[in-house]
Amino acid sequence: MFLEIEVDDLDGMISKAVSIGGKLVKEKGPLLDIVQFAIVQDLDGNCIGLIELNR
Repeated sequence: MFLEIEVDDLDGMISKAVSIGGKLVKEKGPLLDIVQFAIVQDLDGNCIGLIELNR
């Protein structure tokens, strides 16, 4: 399963996910110059794309 979620604080969400046992799969980076994007994996192995709009 793969989900994508828009967040206001990408760094904060990455830190939270890792602090509760998740894994950072893809480091934060630009995507199409309009968003910052990272992928984390939850404890069940599901990948979640985290997206923050560039403002």
